[in-house]
Amino acid sequence: MTPSRIGLVLLLVVVLFVVATLLRADTARLRADTGMQQVTLTHLRREAWTLQTELARMRASPHLRKRVRRLGLRVGARFDRMLAPASSFEQVAGRLP
Repeated sequence: MTPSRIGLVLLLVVVLFVVATLLRADTARLRADTGMQQVTLTHLRREAWTLQTELARMRASPHLRKRVRRLGLRVGARFDRMLAPASSFEQVAGRLP
């Protein structure tokens, strides 16, 4: 082989190694980003679950009535009728003011 061909082969090998190294670095960065996104997703799911649980507690009739009393709101008897469970749309529509 001539020296120019040897130089060309060495240059191609070096370019190949550089490309492989860049791809591995990019892959490692993407894996780290994916891991951080998974942590964030888990945190957001826990936060959403906590908020849904809190909202469900707030919607519970006894807790809601206690909160209304604590806030000093005047809602009257209609409030209690609207909180009672209804079996059909007509029953709910009949209770609305």
